[in-house]
Amino acid sequence: MILNAARKEILLFTLLATGAVLAFVYASVHYLLRPLRRLHACLLQHEDGHFAITALKTDIITEGSPRNELGFIAAKALTTIKELEKAQAELQLMHHNLEQLVVARTKELSRKTEELQHEVLERKQAEVRELCLKNHLQSIFDSMRCVLVGVDTAGAVTFVNAETEALCGRALEELRGLPLNTITSLYGVSGDDILETARNNREQWQTRRFQTDLHDHRVHLDITTSPFRVGEEVGYVIRIDDVSRHVAMEQELFRADKLQSIGILAGGIAHNFNNLLAVILGNINLVQQDKQVGGESGAYLATAVQAVHNAKKLTRELLTFAKGGKPRKRLADLAEVVREAAAIVTKGNSCGCRLSLTSGLWPVEIDPSQIEQVIAKMMANASQAMENDPVIDIVCANVSAENDPRLAQLPPGPYVCITIADSGSGMPTEILSRIFDPYFSTKGEGHGLGLAICYSIVRKHHGLIVVDSQPEHGTSFSIFLPAKPEVSLPEKSAPAVEALRQSQLRILVMDDEPMIREVMQAMLGVLGHQVILAADGEEAIACYRQALACGTPPDLVLMDLVVPDGMGGKDAVKELLLVDPLAKVVVCSGYSDDPVLANCSQFGFVAAMAKPYAFSELQRIIAETAG
Repeated sequence: MILNAARKEILLFTLLATGAVLAFVYASVHYLLRPLRRLHACLLQHEDGHFAITALKTDIITEGSPRNELGFIAAKALTTIKELEKAQAELQLMHHNLEQLVVARTKELSRKTEELQHEVLERKQAEVRELCLKNHLQSIFDSMRCVLVGVDTAGAVTFVNAETEALCGRALEELRGLPLNTITSLYGVSGDDILETARNNREQWQTRRFQTDLHDHRVHLDITTSPFRVGEEVGYVIRIDDVSRHVAMEQELFRADKLQSIGILAGGIAHNFNNLLAVILGNINLVQQDKQVGGESGAYLATAVQAVHNAKKLTRELLTFAKGGKPRKRLADLAEVVREAAAIVTKGNSCGCRLSLTSGLWPVEIDPSQIEQVIAKMMANASQAMENDPVIDIVCANVSAENDPRLAQLPPGPYVCITIADSGSGMPTEILSRIFDPYFSTKGEGHGLGLAICYSIVRKHHGLIVVDSQPEHGTSFSIFLPAKPEVSLPEKSAPAVEALRQSQLRILVMDDEPMIREVMQAMLGVLGHQVILAADGEEAIACYRQALACGTPPDLVLMDLVVPDGMGGKDAVKELLLVDPLAKVVVCSGYSDDPVLANCSQFGFVAAMAKPYAFSELQRIIAETAG
């Protein structure tokens, strides 16, 4: 029992002692761990971003304790925290500065990127503009109707235009690098000579004219050279222009100018000469009316009449040059004109003629007598160029200006071509360029007007003469005249029978030459007509008024066209038709090629007569107008 009580006491004491120890330990540990709890709380605040430095100093570091190891640790921790805070502040500053630097660099990089993009865009645009400019320049070069070649300093081809490619039949890729001679040799011109001249010339542009034979035709070339420099590329631009057409036009204008100058003089001389011939021919015709004149005297008079007619032909040739002179055109069958001209030339001549006339030859509006004169002169020249029974070939055909390169200087349209060819010795080039010049002749006895007159006549018909000749290969002249294929020739009617004697007519004659008035009065008197004479247009109108007032107006009026010191026929007929719209007026003039004679109806006249006129022509005019 005692043992059990002792055991219980011991157990109870043990329990109490253990509890006391545990309480003491708990209190001690709780006391010892209080600073740690405070430090833990501060650290938790530090993790949340709040530095409880003041509480740490108050509660831990400055706590009065001689052996404050925890305070020492806390003090060290505080120092570390401060250093961390300082480092964090520095880190935040560095972070801030880095962000600003990154922002600045980003802005600069963006600006540089934009500048680079802009530069790339500008470069692309510049490349596009350069390509467009190259294409534009190439288009310009290709549109030029000339040969254009670029070469380097060694003479190798660097570029060409489309005209050059067409000429060579090869593309630029095939021509690049080839010598200039590859192209110029097609014209028969040396490219080495062109480059040598260009190298020795200090002028920016230099043009030289070359003459060469191409496809059996004489060709005139203007070759222009110019140096160029593009960057490091240096060379020459060679331009080749075919100016054959321009040269031909220049020659035509020069020739026409010379003919015009001669025509001014020839017209005045021929007018006065025709007036004299009219007096001579009229008086001879009057003498021939005398039945007592016959035999040998009649033959002499017939010879004189023939001489007057020859002189009339000569003045007609001179008047071909007259300024403003126009042929008296009418619609004609050219084949008929050619046949008549050939018959006249070959009659009584040793030369023969081979005619080749295309069926369905287009009608032409011409002066038949002038064109007949042209054909006759050319046939005469052809017969003189041949020996031993010469034969002249004449070919007539329809042609179109669009299909014949010889007609490049004429307006487009239909033409009829007359080719007169001989098999003579031909002509050299230096003579061909002058054969149409007035007073130029290869014959010692020639006056040098034949071909010049032919040229003038054809030009006044708005046509063209082309000559082709080579030494020892003969000569051919081609005459081109405008045709009217849309017009039909009128049917031929039987010729009117000229009355030798008619009923008495009242005829008013106006002329400023007294001798012409006298011979006209005598000729009309022989025909049995009553004649009224006037010296100028004013007197003629006054005489007509007076006769009209008496009820006996003239049946016919013959008016001189040109009156130097008074009113001529052109102005007088206007006033006369105001006096009597039914008046019949015939114009007469020594200017046989005057445009009024060619188109007399447009000026109020019913007919026209060129001085000098024969007795038979006067009868015909009276029969056709007043009969």
